[in-house]
Amino acid sequence: MAFGWRFARSKTLDNLVRMSAMGGIAAPAALVALVLMSLNSALGGLLPTGGWGSGYPGNFKYLALPVITLCVGFVPQILRVVRERARAVLAEEHIEAARTRGIPPRVLILGHVLPNAWCH
Repeated sequence: MAFGWRFARSKTLDNLVRMSAMGGIAAPAALVALVLMSLNSALGGLLPTGGWGSGYPGNFKYLALPVITLCVGFVPQILRVVRERARAVLAEEHIEAARTRGIPPRVLILGHVLPNAWCH
């Protein structure tokens, strides 16, 4: 069976990722923004929390917190879809054949499973 190796059986990692994804989906963007601004302030204000830059390259640092805030809601949804597709790909025969040829699990995941999960 394709789930016979340690990486695929990591229930702790799987549960941690799933719980984080559920929290990211459930959190309202305004709450995420407030938490990120608080963390930013606690870390010494690495990024500006408001305003606008003086020109083209300076504007990007002002966009970091809003972009991260919006991504917190979208990344978990993408993560859940890729996870389910990766589990389906792990059950396919070509993955079992690659495992029997001795391909290391990291190469198998990054080179065979994830590209096939993204294409389905």
